[in-house]
Amino acid sequence: MNDKVCDCCGKAAVNSIQIMTGANVPLNKTRRNYLPSLTNRNAIDEGVSPGRLEELPLCASCMRTVEDNFRATILYLKSENERLNIQEAG
Repeated sequence: MNDKVCDCCGKAAVNSIQIMTGANVPLNKTRRNYLPSLTNRNAIDEGVSPGRLEELPLCASCMRTVEDNFRATILYLKSENERLNIQEAG
């Protein structure tokens, strides 16, 4: 990833994540990024999905932010749906 730059801030990218994007969105429009499932990957490989897989290059700081936000979103959703079992340390 030596020549890649972070898609978010422009610094040197040291990490990347694979995302799925819709193929029907014009380049001048903000695309929606998806987390590709195995079903999505297979559909793309078989040519039955209009989406495409892309590498999203990220610097270490932005990668950490993406990971933290992903983790926080999952915890929030679990909490909202009463699926979180947090016990007090002690």
